[in-house]
Amino acid sequence: MAYGTAFCLVTSMRQALEARLVAAEEIRKVVEQEKLDKEESARRYFAEQQDLMEKVVQESKQLQLEAEENSKLREFLMDRGLIVDMLQSPLQWIPQWWI
Repeated sequence: MAYGTAFCLVTSMRQALEARLVAAEEIRKVVEQEKLDKEESARRYFAEQQDLMEKVVQESKQLQLEAEENSKLREFLMDRGLIVDMLQSPLQWIPQWWI
């Protein structure tokens, strides 16, 4: 009888351990899937941030070019303004009745 009881006890322990092993395996699978999902989400977020950064860099370069063009245009207009001022200066001395 002791042999039968011990055998039943060992069988019961084995079944309990197998059930715990199955439960642990299921938990491991769930945790692994969560990890994979988080990694994929992080990759997508990183890719989005890279795209955004590239757009910011391109826009910054475009703004820099526009600033340089504006500076050249301002310089051009100032030069032309000085020329106009120089041309108008002698005209101020011409009597109005000559015009």
